[in-house]
Amino acid sequence: MPMYEGFGYGGEKEAIVLDIGAAYTKIGFANDCSPRSIVPTEIYDKQTKTKLRIFDIKNNETLKASLLVFLKKIYLRHLQVNAKDRRAVIVENIIGPIDFRKLIADVLFKHFEVPSLLFAPSHLISLMPLGISTGLVLDCGYKETIVIPVCDNTPVLKAWQALPVGGKAIHNRIREMIKEFAIVREGNNEMPASNLPSDVLTEEILEDIKVRCCFITRLDRVNDPDIEHPSETIYPLQGSRILVIPGKIREMACEVLFQLDGEEKNIASLLLEALTLSSIDNRRNLMENIVLVGGTCQLTGFRQRLMAELKNLASTNNKYTDSIHLSSFKFHTAPIYENCTAWLGGAMFAGLQVLPNRSTAREKYLENEVLMDWSDPKTYEN
Repeated sequence: MPMYEGFGYGGEKEAIVLDIGAAYTKIGFANDCSPRSIVPTEIYDKQTKTKLRIFDIKNNETLKASLLVFLKKIYLRHLQVNAKDRRAVIVENIIGPIDFRKLIADVLFKHFEVPSLLFAPSHLISLMPLGISTGLVLDCGYKETIVIPVCDNTPVLKAWQALPVGGKAIHNRIREMIKEFAIVREGNNEMPASNLPSDVLTEEILEDIKVRCCFITRLDRVNDPDIEHPSETIYPLQGSRILVIPGKIREMACEVLFQLDGEEKNIASLLLEALTLSSIDNRRNLMENIVLVGGTCQLTGFRQRLMAELKNLASTNNKYTDSIHLSSFKFHTAPIYENCTAWLGGAMFAGLQVLPNRSTAREKYLENEVLMDWSDPKTYEN
C-alpha cells in the first residue's frame, strides 16, 4: 500500500519534493511541514563493497547509473509511490553544475516517467517559510558555504560568494587534531591516537564526534592563550577501545569556519562581501533579513559566533567600514531546522497552483531534451 495518497488541486496527487544535498537528501511531499525521510546521499558500491557518495562521482555514465539506483530507492523504499502519478520538485544549488541537472532530468523523465520536473533554487525558495521576499541567504552545508542575496524574490547573482568550507572541513580538522592531541585507552593501556589505523576514523564517526562533542566557541576566547579549555570527553570506538577527546578539540575544531584564508575570507566576510556588491538601497533590508540554512548552521554556538564576527569585521576592517555604515545585523529563525529550511520552501511552492506552469513537462523535454536554465535565455523561448 502506498505510503501517502494525498491529493492536490484538481484531484492531482501531491508532488514529490527532493532536496539532494552533498551529504544528505531530504524527501517528502508537497504541503508537508517536514520531510518524510532524511537519507545519506550515497549508494552501496558492490564492486568495492563500500559506500559511495553521489557527489564524489566524476564520470557521467557512472553518475547516471548511481542516480538511477539512488532515486529508485527513494521512490520504492522510502516514499512507496508510483513516480508516474506525481510531479517532481528538486531543490537545487542555483550555481550547481548543469550536467548534474541534466542527468537527474534524464533519469526522472526517461526511467521514472514523471509528468513534470521543476528545479527550485535553494537560496530563493528558503525565503518562503519566512514569508519574506528579500533576504541575505547563507547556505553552510557539507562541502561549501554559499551566500546569495535575494531582493524582491530575485537572486542577485552578481553578488554571490562562496568558500569551500563546511562540514567536511570540520571533519578533516577533527581528524588532524585527534591524531595530534587525543589518546586511546584499551583496558589499562594508553596509546597516542596517531597510532590508530586510518580506517577507524570514518566520516560517520567524525560526524558523530562533531555533533556530540564539539561546539563553536566565543570570539573573545579564540586568541586568548591563557584560556582554560572545557573538560575532556570519551568516545567509544571498536571493541573495548575508548577515544579520549581533549577539550581543545571540542572547542577549537570548528574554528576552520571562521579562520581567514589566503584571500582574507571566512564565512562572515562572505556576507559582508555580498552586501558591498548589492545595491546600496537594499543593504539595510538585507542586513536585517539574514537567513541561515544548511546542516552546519545547526552547530552549537554558530549563530552567536557569526553575529560577533560580523560586528567585529564591519567595525574594524576598513574595507567594510567605508561601505557598510550600519551594524544592525539580524537573523531570522525559520519554523524548521536549518538543514530542512530549503526543503520546506520547496514543499510550499510545490503545493501552489502555478507549479504545472513553472515546470518542464515530460512531453516537451523528450522533444528537445532542453531544461529551463537561467544562464541560457534561449531555454525560456516557447
